[in-house]
Amino acid sequence: MDTGVYTPAAAGANGEAYARALGAWVPTTAHLVAPDGSSYTYVDAKITGSALHFVDRQQDRPVIASTGPIDVLGFVSQDSVAYTAPDATGRLTTWLLGTTTLHSTPVSKELLYGWAGGGAIWRVGPAARGSGIALYRLDVRTGAETIWFDVDGYLGPEPSQSPSFTSEGAAHTPQNSLHHNFGIIGFDASGHPVVQLGSPGDPGASATLLITSPQTVQTIVVPGANGPGHMAPESATGGHSALWMVDAGGHVAVYRGAGPLAIIANVPVPAGSKAELAGPCS
Repeated sequence: MDTGVYTPAAAGANGEAYARALGAWVPTTAHLVAPDGSSYTYVDAKITGSALHFVDRQQDRPVIASTGPIDVLGFVSQDSVAYTAPDATGRLTTWLLGTTTLHSTPVSKELLYGWAGGGAIWRVGPAARGSGIALYRLDVRTGAETIWFDVDGYLGPEPSQSPSFTSEGAAHTPQNSLHHNFGIIGFDASGHPVVQLGSPGDPGASATLLITSPQTVQTIVVPGANGPGHMAPESATGGHSALWMVDAGGHVAVYRGAGPLAIIANVPVPAGSKAELAGPCS
């Protein structure tokens, strides 16, 4: 891959991610595959409700049934999967499913989390100070929640601006986007989150960061560097002592923690589609 050479894989009609321990392409996205590739989850949604399935070498088992929607956040670790679903009273709750017991326990009814990985579940919420936002990490073993990343602490306070308006209301500026659009696009091999600030679709309005500990940031793509000729990754995964990323247009890049992000291949993407990482293959 470092040479820019890639080999198309016959994923089959339903292959979205690769489960390396199973040696198979599976019909789910990469964040729903166990870290070692030995199992995966998917949701079967019907008008009458939803069922969460757990699949391993033995069988495909429906393990959770809900009258409402189920949203799987991903594998917290090899031992557990996080998901959101209504409780018995209809209140949306974050749950933890043990991959050995296949039993669920509630984690939070007060706060909703958006991602899972690195032994934790993650959410975006108001920063401790100011009007900005922050990334919160909940350790599922201890129940302790800590702030891992403060957007204004990284970018500096959001400058005051004269508002501009369109026929649909207030317009979002590039600075608005950097300070207020936020998401985890994947995790490295150690479970550290890879974060996208801003909007990949707006030139000059995004940044890509690796957060290795509270308030410790490696800048992969500097703020505002996603203009023509630059990359705005939309998915990321760790493997082979590197961090691998791809954007919607099929530009594949590798980051090794030193030096610039290296674009190493460009995979053709059909019109109306986008490229995503399928996970480690070995």
